[in-house]
Amino acid sequence: MFASHILTQNAAIAAGTLPSSTTAINLVALGLNDGVFDPAIWYRSMIDYSANNPYRVLANSSLVSELIAYYDAECAPRIAACYATDSNVDCYGGMGPCQGIINKVTAANTAAGVLFSKNDVRQPADGLSPPETYAAYLYREDVQRAIGARKNYTLRAIDVLVNVTGSGDCEFEPCPCIDGLHTALNFDLSVEAGTCCPASNTLVHANVRCIG
Repeated sequence: MFASHILTQNAAIAAGTLPSSTTAINLVALGLNDGVFDPAIWYRSMIDYSANNPYRVLANSSLVSELIAYYDAECAPRIAACYATDSNVDCYGGMGPCQGIINKVTAANTAAGVLFSKNDVRQPADGLSPPETYAAYLYREDVQRAIGARKNYTLRAIDVLVNVTGSGDCEFEPCPCIDGLHTALNFDLSVEAGTCCPASNTLVHANVRCIG
């Protein structure tokens, strides 16, 4: 994670082990939008969220049992392989089977005549995006000055998405630095009422302030 690298470099600068011309970055906060801390927990949390979210039940007990069996047989072993080899091939290979969990939830609800958005289960269909509060915040001139931004943030950059998904990046084992970062930084997390962003996963791993 880049935040961990920045903090490590700052410590090296303070210790004098890097050239004096090196500039420290005053990193004080870290914003996570739709962040994945641990895929093994994230995908399993999708099942819990589908059954227990406060907005609408998307999975009955029968479907939950089916999804847990699928996770154990098809998703968890591929995540374990990704963690073991740390290779793009194995990690990319886990994305499709693991994302099959939410596809099964969608298919079951569609068959029952129930439509919902994976981004916001309160909505009847995809395409109704959650509030882009964080983007408006990053566009503010005072915020850009404070964080030293040299260009505007790009909302939903497709080239970045392609690079992330093409490498299987969503499946990689979480960086050990996650455990310590929340003690050094303020966390802002954009939480959606979405099956793709179950908050129970997030709160297990970090102390966060939820926005949006």
